[in-house]
Amino acid sequence: MENLWRIATGQDPNRQDYEGIEFWSNPERSGWLTKQGDYIKTWRRRWFVLKRGKLLWFKDQSSALTRGSIPRGVISVGDCLTVKGAEDVVNKPFAFEISSGNITMFFIADNEKEKEEWINSIGRSIVQHSRSVTDSEVLDYDQRRTKAYLLLEMGITELIFIPTPTVGHLVPFLEFARRLIDQDDRIRVTVILMKLQGQSHLDTYVKSIGSSQPFVRFIDVPELVEKPSFGSFQSVEAFVYDFIERNIPLVRDIVMGILSSPGVSVKGIVADFFCLPMIDITKDVNLPFYVFLTSNSGFLAMMQYLADRHSKDTSVFVRDSGEMLSIPGFVNPVPANVLPSALFIEDGYDAYVKLAILFSKAKGILVNSSFDLEPISLNHFLNEQDYPSVYAVGPIFNPKAQPHPEQDMARRDELMKWLGDQPEGSVVFLCFGSMGRLRGDQVKEIARGLELCQCRFLWSLRTEEVANEDPLPEGFLDRVRGRGVICGWSPQVEILSHKAVGSFVSHCGWNSIVESLWFGVPIVTWPMYAEQQLNAFMMVKELKLAVEMKLDYRVLVDERVSANEIERAIRCVMMNKDDNLVRKRVIDVSQMVRKATLNGGGSSYTATAKFIQDVTGIKP
Repeated sequence: MENLWRIATGQDPNRQDYEGIEFWSNPERSGWLTKQGDYIKTWRRRWFVLKRGKLLWFKDQSSALTRGSIPRGVISVGDCLTVKGAEDVVNKPFAFEISSGNITMFFIADNEKEKEEWINSIGRSIVQHSRSVTDSEVLDYDQRRTKAYLLLEMGITELIFIPTPTVGHLVPFLEFARRLIDQDDRIRVTVILMKLQGQSHLDTYVKSIGSSQPFVRFIDVPELVEKPSFGSFQSVEAFVYDFIERNIPLVRDIVMGILSSPGVSVKGIVADFFCLPMIDITKDVNLPFYVFLTSNSGFLAMMQYLADRHSKDTSVFVRDSGEMLSIPGFVNPVPANVLPSALFIEDGYDAYVKLAILFSKAKGILVNSSFDLEPISLNHFLNEQDYPSVYAVGPIFNPKAQPHPEQDMARRDELMKWLGDQPEGSVVFLCFGSMGRLRGDQVKEIARGLELCQCRFLWSLRTEEVANEDPLPEGFLDRVRGRGVICGWSPQVEILSHKAVGSFVSHCGWNSIVESLWFGVPIVTWPMYAEQQLNAFMMVKELKLAVEMKLDYRVLVDERVSANEIERAIRCVMMNKDDNLVRKRVIDVSQMVRKATLNGGGSSYTATAKFIQDVTGIKP
């Protein structure tokens, strides 16, 4: 990173920085950009030249035309991690940024077309000129000489990750990347990030990961010129499928750039299950395509069943039909009313069917679960001859994850202090995910249920905003003062890990279930959307790891759970703890899934090692 540091401190570039670069002849790209100073934050218009992994700038075009010209500055783009739009950051149109992880530089193009062309050109150059061995390895040779020589001798293996750009999918995806690298330090991961509307907050999260994981790099996909409109779809799943398909040409160009980079040995592509349409890229490249399923193997069994059913019956499911489905991998018949909401809608059904069929074309499927948690469904896939290999590599999450630094840390400290004053196992934690916004009448029912059960509680409350209306019953906060706390955002992992928490009223998103089981906290099921109803059914009926409040509730349907139902479910899990079979089973499974991730025979650790061997051809 020496070049960037020299630029940041305002020093003239060393001639060695651009030695051998004939910038005056046939540049890959050249043109005017306006650049922000690093210390004096003024904007200056400069002539830029991109060639052979170097971005050089001059006072004007005439200063870049001869062999004897001296640039005002040089960036070695191979040392950079990302290039992307930055209009929102600097509040100027046509702005973009180049970041090394430690230093970010800002530029402004003359128009949108030139901005995108610069981003594409610099992005390709980053891919082509990034090094397989990083600066930190080179600088650390004296301390780790033996390991460094081994890395060079054995060769570095690179995997390309393509996640769905939402927090719920990106977090386990990147945690799996970290685990792969921890388990085998020959692995490097390049993450290709698409731009989905309304997900700009991911940038800060990605930067924090980039700074803590030197062997994971990120390449941003340029924004789509023609973006899909959510209003033209009935379901979220159909919208996402269309978004992924539109990004295929852009992602293909990036993958081809990576493959043409000298010294890079790419062994495979790992894509989120929503990104299965990206398998089309493998028509042009000889790479195995793996799917990372952020959900469980029960969901995968449902998708396998869906593909088979569709070959005989193409009709959408009817939620209230009373139909009971015999799905291989499930012990019990599955009622149609716990299927994902999209399967009751025509375009959602079509999107799910396409994904279900594409699963069978993958080389392998990585599932965020373990044999200790889902032995029956995983054994089903173990015996499938004509289906991709399934690797049970979960649970994938970081139990030491810290709250996002942009969140309210003072409020976090208040919540943790309050929990510290409560008796062990005495607090009910209620949280329904980032999309679990409740209507005012439902909020009042929850409040009444909490009053009736008389338990201590911590409630992460998000509501549908209605002007001048208090969603809570009059006098509620006074009546529960001392035994209950209501907050907006909450540090969920920290809360579930706290000894004061005795149960979790959850929307049954799989990430939340994994976290709860890891810490041995029983769940009360209250699914809201997506595949959460199927998760709730599995937890209650198949795995006996949760207490049923609701299995088929859907937040977008005009339904209401009564205060009495809420009271009964909470009492069921919080009372008679010594004799509570669900609680005992959750504690047992918690111990098993922790052991599954450990070296020395853990089932998930072994499955990860098997995946590494299969994709690289080398034993870990």
